[in-house]
Amino acid sequence: MKTNRTRTGFTLVEILVAASITGMLVLIVFGSLGVVARSSVALNQRIDRQIQVELVLDQICTCIRSAKQIQIDPSHLELLTSRPLISEGGPGPYKVSIQFDPAKGQLLAAECPAFGKEDLTWYPLLSNVRSLRFQWFDAGQWSEGQEGSDNAQLIKIRLDVDDGLDRPFHVERSAPVCQQDTSYRHVR
Repeated sequence: MKTNRTRTGFTLVEILVAASITGMLVLIVFGSLGVVARSSVALNQRIDRQIQVELVLDQICTCIRSAKQIQIDPSHLELLTSRPLISEGGPGPYKVSIQFDPAKGQLLAAECPAFGKEDLTWYPLLSNVRSLRFQWFDAGQWSEGQEGSDNAQLIKIRLDVDDGLDRPFHVERSAPVCQQDTSYRHVR
């Protein structure tokens, strides 16, 4: 006599195979989530760094636009301006100097009142800077010689910086030179 047995349920082998496949899928999903989370953190760091660099360049460009006198060479900028760069001081004039310190990898700035005691203390504006270059537009062309022209119409600033993860990027900004009032003494 034949008995018709219907089989219900799973065998132990089938359950173990299903559990191991499910475990591998869970590991793959959570592993990829970790990669996505790390790349998101890195991207946020780069964006924060880029915003920081842009803010510093905006401040420098504001000082250039309000400058009365300018001395420039490829790695140093000196301004006689009505706006302070570092301090919260009132209306100027201020002597503002900006330069790159390659030994420390910092963009430095110093300011003091234009008249009176010249006490230039250098303050870091940015760290992890690789290079700084100033160019000026004069007589229909961009120049980068030893000393800038008194007739510069635009000043271009190029900063090469690290994003905090040893990945370099550069930012360029140009600012018009107004030099409307030349009644101040020459910047030295």
